[in-house]
Amino acid sequence: MAQKQEEGVQAKGPATYTINQAWERIGRKNITRQALYLAAERGDFPSIRLGRRILIPRHAFEQFLLGSHPEAESAA
Repeated sequence: MAQKQEEGVQAKGPATYTINQAWERIGRKNITRQALYLAAERGDFPSIRLGRRILIPRHAFEQFLLGSHPEAESAA
């Protein structure tokens, strides 16, 4: 049973996106990569900095794309 759950998680995609992966997901014509870096710095979506690398949790990024902000929902 645990094996089936792991397969389902892998099928949905990575747990986090890099800025470049997020940029590809949005579409390069819709936003600049620099704008994504600035959005992460502003806290528009949760992000994790590991050295020079910024990781964005998939769920939080998908909520950002849908227009809802996870921090605002959890504070309510």
